[in-house]
Amino acid sequence: EEEIIRKIPVFSLFVYSIKNFWFILTKRLIFNLPLVIAIVLLEFAVKYFLFHGFIVIGDNPKTIDHNLQLSMLLNKITSVTAFLLRTLLISSAIANWCQFLLRDVELKGFANMKFDKPVWKVFGLLVLYVLSGILLVTIVLTTGVAAHRNLPFPWLINQIITAFFETAIGLTVLVVGCRLLVKIPASALGKNYSFEQAWKDTAGNLFSIALILVVLVSFVIFNERILGEIDGSASYFFNGLTPTDIKLFYFSVSRSLFGILGAAWLTAFVVGFYRFASEKKYL
Repeated sequence: EEEIIRKIPVFSLFVYSIKNFWFILTKRLIFNLPLVIAIVLLEFAVKYFLFHGFIVIGDNPKTIDHNLQLSMLLNKITSVTAFLLRTLLISSAIANWCQFLLRDVELKGFANMKFDKPVWKVFGLLVLYVLSGILLVTIVLTTGVAAHRNLPFPWLINQIITAFFETAIGLTVLVVGCRLLVKIPASALGKNYSFEQAWKDTAGNLFSIALILVVLVSFVIFNERILGEIDGSASYFFNGLTPTDIKLFYFSVSRSLFGILGAAWLTAFVVGFYRFASEKKYL
């Protein structure tokens, strides 16, 4: 019976996740306003300093190289710091949403910006997932380039083999990552839930995982297309009419809002996956 319960109906997961997303938008997002404002201000500050620079490069041949290198170093430090702060704020929102959807915990005002132990657990997981993804992509691309150069076949065959290899590795990594994502809701609830247990609980749900992958990838593509259109229209509208800093602020708001929606979309599906696979409750 337990094994049957863990077989997640794809349609039920999809419907339940859509409901989760709607609940987040209509019942929680307004209370996450302090977090949204903090993310927008952080995004704007990063864009402002990266655009204007921390130091003046100047035109003195004796100092221009030093100033340029120092500026590049400060830009990298700023980008990494901003990524960590942005991820921490998003982690607080995700933990809040998971507690609301799974335990009906409702926080209001600045209480939504708490950074307790569950938030730090979610933060650690998100950073781990992102860094692991970057590392794996680097390894796959490096290995693919090396294989493409050294394979003793015609150019077209090399391209096909390399593409097949990279696609197979990429899909494997995505499937593994989706199965381990159920650890996020468990961490948000403060549970001691291991990767081993997450892997065991999500076994036999390939179609549900495929649904999550399709939905998430579709959202990313849709997000980038919509943002591209919005940014292009805004650049045309603002061109010559508005100070640069206002343009930067507008782009910060649009990117931040779509980032929040993406986090809510991910949370909605992962919570459904966790509730059915790990807590063994029907959707």
